[in-house]
Amino acid sequence: MKTNSIIMAAVLGMAACFTASCGDSDELTPEVTTFAGEAIELPAPPYLTNEERDLIEVQRNVVKEAISNYTK
Repeated sequence: MKTNSIIMAAVLGMAACFTASCGDSDELTPEVTTFAGEAIELPAPPYLTNEERDLIEVQRNVVKEAISNYTK
């Protein structure tokens, strides 16, 4: 019975210390702001030149030909 009262007193003492230690708002951690609710606008991608489009088309054709040769 005596050990239960000692443990209870220690727990209540620690609880009192925890609640009294952060009484002032200056002692609290700063509030963290998040951007989860805000809309993010991406920049417009640059337009491709005709040479770049032709190069991409050539690469697509090579990949398609390789896939068609593999599946035969």
